[in-house]
Amino acid sequence: MRLWSFTGVPGVIAAYKPLFDESGARRFSIRSLRPIKHNMFIAKIAGVDDRASAGALTNAKLFVPRASLPDVGDVIGLMATNEAGETLTASSMC
Repeated sequence: MRLWSFTGVPGVIAAYKPLFDESGARRFSIRSLRPIKHNMFIAKIAGVDDRASAGALTNAKLFVPRASLPDVGDVIGLMATNEAGETLTASSMC
């Protein structure tokens, strides 16, 4: 199945285990990953062995638990500025 990675280094997504769906109820594990574009991969997911199973995951968003991420310090709530010193807001970054 096709998988888009939105991690800093796209291929690192395979190292983050487990992945969960939006509800947190379904758990996924990447068995193999083959790059096809910068942040797009062909992925084999454990338990997703046929087209019907893969089709059921069309447009699914998968998430990594925060505890599984490398410890880089908490940046939530910190102020961000651009090179000109202007404060950035969430709306200005979209």
